[in-house]
Amino acid sequence: MRERKMAEVLFGAREVFFRCGYEGATVDAIAAEGKVSKATMYSHFPTKEQGTVALVFPSPDGCGCCALLKRP
Repeated sequence: MRERKMAEVLFGAREVFFRCGYEGATVDAIAAEGKVSKATMYSHFPTKEQGTVALVFPSPDGCGCCALLKRP
């Protein structure tokens, strides 16, 4: 479940960053796009910067941009 929620957060972040750019991306928009609460989003990525790093540099366990090819 935790991995799925993380993938949802990253999916939402990717979509919002592509649509709005980094500066235009908001926590509310990312949470809404990922279909998660803001609390869930913050539990995985306390800052927007940390979410961006997870998108750009996927971890060896598969979380990150490789997991975002399709909606979880």
